[in-house]
Amino acid sequence: MLVGFVFVVIGFIAICIVMARRISAVQRAKVATLSTIEGFTPAVTYDGLPGCYGVSIDTSSEQIALIGVGVPPKVFRFDQLIEVGVERDGNTVTTTNGRSGIAGGAVGLALIGPLGLALGGATRSVGTTTSKVTELSLKLYFSDLVTPFCKVEFYKNSAGGGPNNGALTLRAKTLEEWYGRFRTILSQGHQRVDEVTMSALTAQS
Repeated sequence: MLVGFVFVVIGFIAICIVMARRISAVQRAKVATLSTIEGFTPAVTYDGLPGCYGVSIDTSSEQIALIGVGVPPKVFRFDQLIEVGVERDGNTVTTTNGRSGIAGGAVGLALIGPLGLALGGATRSVGTTTSKVTELSLKLYFSDLVTPFCKVEFYKNSAGGGPNNGALTLRAKTLEEWYGRFRTILSQGHQRVDEVTMSALTAQS
């Protein structure tokens, strides 16, 4: 009986290794599609969760690329980004809208703390609860009729996790960094609009 149990354990480990290698290969293939974009040099890339969208930014050409499994990358100019938001378990934590110039705040521990804290800046209020986090994602909105919206997932676990969950904490930190990058893109775009407007007013005076 013991020998049979050992074989079962070994077989399970072997299956896990094979699955991990397949997932790794799919993730590498997803990132490799960036090389098919003409004039695109990734400055920073997030490969996304398995089976989900990833994202990459080229600061030189000022482009954003969404990468998926088995599909060509979707490329957008910086000035096509109109809004970025952070979502926790289907609830919006914060958003930044470039058109209005109104910037949302940093998300920090609101991503993994009590739900009431996370929804402090949302459009609807709920009671504080210590429920575990099951999903964290970044929502991107573009001025594009074909692909106006994309959700990039950073954490997804039906069992959920709390502030002491190492994997969740790491994913939340990564999400906040990407939210910061897109806020910067929106902020720079708004500043350029202001500069153009000011130049036009100066020329008219």
